[in-house]
Amino acid sequence: MPFEIVEDRETIDRDFSSAFVYLNNGDVEPDLPDEWEYDYEPEESFDAEYFEQRRSSLIGVTRSKFVEFAIMMPDKETNTYKRFDFSQRRYLRQIYDTPSIRTLLKCGRQVEKSTLLGNTLLSYSCINSAMNCLYVSPTSLQTKTFSNDRLREPIETSSYLKSWTTSKLVDSISLKKFINRSQITLRYAFLNADRCRGIPADIICLDEVQDLLTDNIGVIEECASHSVLNIGGKTHKGGLFIYSGTPKSLDNTLEFYWSNQSTQNEWVVPCHRHAIQAGDSMSKVYWNILDEDNIGLKSVVCDRCHNPIDVADPMAQWASLNPGILKSSTIRTPFEGFRIPPVDGSVDQSRFHHPEAGDVLQSDFLQRGAWAVI
Repeated sequence: MPFEIVEDRETIDRDFSSAFVYLNNGDVEPDLPDEWEYDYEPEESFDAEYFEQRRSSLIGVTRSKFVEFAIMMPDKETNTYKRFDFSQRRYLRQIYDTPSIRTLLKCGRQVEKSTLLGNTLLSYSCINSAMNCLYVSPTSLQTKTFSNDRLREPIETSSYLKSWTTSKLVDSISLKKFINRSQITLRYAFLNADRCRGIPADIICLDEVQDLLTDNIGVIEECASHSVLNIGGKTHKGGLFIYSGTPKSLDNTLEFYWSNQSTQNEWVVPCHRHAIQAGDSMSKVYWNILDEDNIGLKSVVCDRCHNPIDVADPMAQWASLNPGILKSSTIRTPFEGFRIPPVDGSVDQSRFHHPEAGDVLQSDFLQRGAWAVI
């Protein structure tokens, strides 16, 4: 069909719905090829019933259960790897599974602190989609060691964790990515926190916090200011925080948070040889808050009768020495604080100071940090 060329631009009728330009030639549209005359009918691409069925089939899993399932630990006796076992680490399970927004770990030496942090970050990243984790330590060497020993090594030795990664995803010292779009970013901050600026985070893990400046911690926490998480069926804004370290003195960042802003949880161990007054009745249990007075020649002992006690006693449990902090009107979100001395018997306590063994001074023992100072 011939068209009349109209020079007047105002007579051009634009049909924005089809993105074609027609010339005004008597309200007659041009003939279009057959394939252009396609009337799109959207299909039902989202099956709500199927989605709800799959969602309801999901199982709830705690971080400690995931660690038991996926993390492999070296067994030096058999020269093999076996699954992580809480049977000799019962005091750690509550720390793994705490629902607290802020967690503070005041640890002694060689109590699996770094292993706990690495396992926690891996479990958060694998269980949750698009979870952004930020790990910060004081020095570059500490961050590099943590990345290699506590993240890369568990992934390489576990066939289950390998299923969350591929060779196409970033796996460097400073960044670990997973197939569910979660990632772990690793940084260090000693004199300033500039290396941590601009990194979005849902979980912030500060290691060796006693060596970090308190002023820098506030800057790092801003990385989680836009985080939105679902915790226990409730929406939480602002991220989760895990701080850990070993006190070298009573004047540092860790001690400040422990003394002023934490619940000060202690692993209390019973001694069943005593009858003490408990309210209006008598109790046959004396509770030991573990410190240097509980160090015996061959085992942990009761600080009252100096007889051996079992730190894995079925009645042993965490107890808060500062529960009132949860009702404080000045602290908006207190820390769930845990003090972790080497209660698993991994330290040879026979070489420490004892009334019958003076080869090692008690002050030297405390300086080495085998038990956190209280």
